[in-house]
Amino acid sequence: MSFPSFSWDLLRSTATLIVCSLAATVLHHPDALVPPSTGVLSDPHIGLAINPRVTPRVVNCTGTEAEALSQAVPLAIDYIANALAELEHEGPEGDNYRRWFGAPNRQRHSTVSSHFEALARDDLPGYTFICNPSACTEHESECAFVDYTIKGVMNLCSGFFIAPNRGRNSRASIIVHEATHFFRNGFTSDHARGESESERLARSFPHIAITNADNYEYFAADACSRGGALHSLTDAS
Repeated sequence: MSFPSFSWDLLRSTATLIVCSLAATVLHHPDALVPPSTGVLSDPHIGLAINPRVTPRVVNCTGTEAEALSQAVPLAIDYIANALAELEHEGPEGDNYRRWFGAPNRQRHSTVSSHFEALARDDLPGYTFICNPSACTEHESECAFVDYTIKGVMNLCSGFFIAPNRGRNSRASIIVHEATHFFRNGFTSDHARGESESERLARSFPHIAITNADNYEYFAADACSRGGALHSLTDAS
């Protein structure tokens, strides 16, 4: 009994065609990966859920401002996830940790990790974002501010919306910065502002750097730009 000859080249070509077709479908129709009941993207390689787009609660925001927030909030969530991954995999010895939190120290590393864990548990998409409140006139040097006694409310001034969407001093990193001020997320202060002052604080007073909001902001922004253990789905769009 004879059998038809089997072509491995044909099989490989067919498999490649199927994989490429699937990739093209995902690239042009990312919602194909989103379960309709949750609207959350799950990456099986990292075991985390990343929401590629959210509709945050906004007050007094224009359509353009609301759209900017719908992009910035998911990026902020990615920044937090990448920061946690880097803290876990590199510990206090990593260059990024040393730059923003000073000399390696297990206890301080544990404190920083606990604050990012709290941020990861927080419901950033559930925050209320108030655009250009009248109090912005009292915070002329600030892009955003919070009252730590009013949980989950973030005030955004005009400087927030002219900031870039990603990187240091971006809309995404500013959201991380402001969220750390809440008691449940670390109750940070603004001991030092800006990159140079925050780096100097980490070198000279690491025990204070772990309580400074800008240091968390810059660490998270750099962890995301370095890639860490995660590949940001929103950054890839």
